[in-house]
Amino acid sequence: MAVLMLSVSVRAADTVTEDIRNAELVRSNVRIARELAEKAWQSLEAGKIVRSYLLYTEAAKRDPNIPLYREERNALSRSAKQLIKDKLESADIQPDIAAAERDANVSMPALPPTKLTFSVRAAPLPAAVMPSIPPPVQAAAFTAPNSISLVTLPPAPAPEAGKTVQPSAPQASTDQPQTAQSVQPEKSDPWHFSYATQILAYGIYNAFRSNSPFNPDNQLADFAQKDFHAALRPDLKLGNSILSFSAKPRIDYEHNLSVSSHNSDYYLQEWSVRLQASPWLTLSYGREVPMWGPSMSVPASNPFFRDNGRNTPLLEIGARDFGRIVWQPGSKFSVTYIANTALRRGTPDFLPFVPTGGVKVDYNGKSFLLSGIYNNRLTSPFGHRKFIGGYGQITVGQSLRIYVEGSAQEGNPAYYPVDSSNFVGYAQTKLDNSLAPRTIVGGLAYTDSRAGTWTGEYIYNPVGYSSTVATSFYQTAQALAGTYLMGDPEAGVAAQQLALTSNPGTGPLRRNYAFGQYQRNGVAGRFDVVLRYTLNAEDHSGQGVAYLTWNAADHFQVIAVFAGLNGSVDTEYSRYLHYQAQLGFRIFLH
Repeated sequence: MAVLMLSVSVRAADTVTEDIRNAELVRSNVRIARELAEKAWQSLEAGKIVRSYLLYTEAAKRDPNIPLYREERNALSRSAKQLIKDKLESADIQPDIAAAERDANVSMPALPPTKLTFSVRAAPLPAAVMPSIPPPVQAAAFTAPNSISLVTLPPAPAPEAGKTVQPSAPQASTDQPQTAQSVQPEKSDPWHFSYATQILAYGIYNAFRSNSPFNPDNQLADFAQKDFHAALRPDLKLGNSILSFSAKPRIDYEHNLSVSSHNSDYYLQEWSVRLQASPWLTLSYGREVPMWGPSMSVPASNPFFRDNGRNTPLLEIGARDFGRIVWQPGSKFSVTYIANTALRRGTPDFLPFVPTGGVKVDYNGKSFLLSGIYNNRLTSPFGHRKFIGGYGQITVGQSLRIYVEGSAQEGNPAYYPVDSSNFVGYAQTKLDNSLAPRTIVGGLAYTDSRAGTWTGEYIYNPVGYSSTVATSFYQTAQALAGTYLMGDPEAGVAAQQLALTSNPGTGPLRRNYAFGQYQRNGVAGRFDVVLRYTLNAEDHSGQGVAYLTWNAADHFQVIAVFAGLNGSVDTEYSRYLHYQAQLGFRIFLH
């Protein structure tokens, strides 16, 4: 009887411990998958198809609840396997996995003490039923295809009186939701330093319009017809599983070949301090460019940035200072409080900058995702200006994504044409507190059998100009250009007003747009291609961008960007340039 009582008590304690251990392992693997996916995206940006594919594969195994990991893996699968088969590219991601495990390691909880209750009059237990010390267990860590590592779990401690230890066996990795996955426990939590450096150099040729009323004789925009740029872009990271620091210092150099002038700039593009306060809670502060949402044309649900930078891939978007509190009780649901505390190098709004604070809620289902954003100016002379945004996406099969993204905002700070007896120019005439739609995007993306992704979107911009207002917009520009060129006493005011026309605050200038994009990596084993075109459905002008990358060597790329703008001078996309061409190279140092 004493033996039976002892056995039941130990099993109950082990079950509780196993549940705690499993929960910790799942949370740890969620963080590991997130870091691997970030490295996969960086590898894809650098043209490393096989490496990106293997990292996304590992991320999908670690956290099968995030459909994006599987989608990216599937999109790259055909190209990556062909590159491996042809022996054109290979990758070893084991160091990345080991680093991610160290960064996201969660100490295993200690086993709770087990009370053994039996009669003191009972005979001593036979040695055969006493708990034994198990030998070290070897378990295969989660690895990408063609790669495997062994993680040795430490031997279980010798049992003390009234206590027992039972090691849990690791579970096999699958693409289905799990309750536990293997992770390497460590008693110590060492600090780790990593870095990657990019050297970028390219030339620009601008074919600008000389007869544009928005930029008379190129005197206002002052485009350099021939320009050379060079940049040193290191990315630094230091941290452990609790606290981490990152920094992205930058050195930029520009030489205007048209007038033989040059300029240099030294600054900190991004930095952050991140504290993992608990497995569920993350605190961070720093300078960054938070982007989200499925839209490829415009960040329709982002209250901080109106441009996602995809039309200018060689330039970095100016970052702002943000503080974040992220609560993530599981892999599917998270709540983030985000506060924008300073503008820094960000593009200024059309009102004086004031701090803002808001909440973002995300839910990731098996084949869908939903997100909602609420943001509010904490203080403002024009009221709080509430912002509400969100997006949703459904994945159909392995190839098709259907999504919608949009936002609404109180007040409209955009500039509209004003032509009166005492003023000719542009003014903010709609600064009220009514909540109205800002930008709405509906789209779909299809990945074909060659791992090329076709994207189509419709963009509705209700704050854009109507046909009547657009006509007045161009007529006002013509009048201001005449005043400026004639050197009238009001020429300075005219120049200031014309400067507003480059970005009057409407986002896209008009209301209805169509957008298409084709992207494929690993063409002929060496080339990455991005083709984009945006059509103004009202004035029929358009902007096409071709971004080509030749992965000439393991750490060397040749890059070319061409932007062509079609339409007359009184249409949106042809107000300043005929076209722009960029050619250069990029070197990666690790």
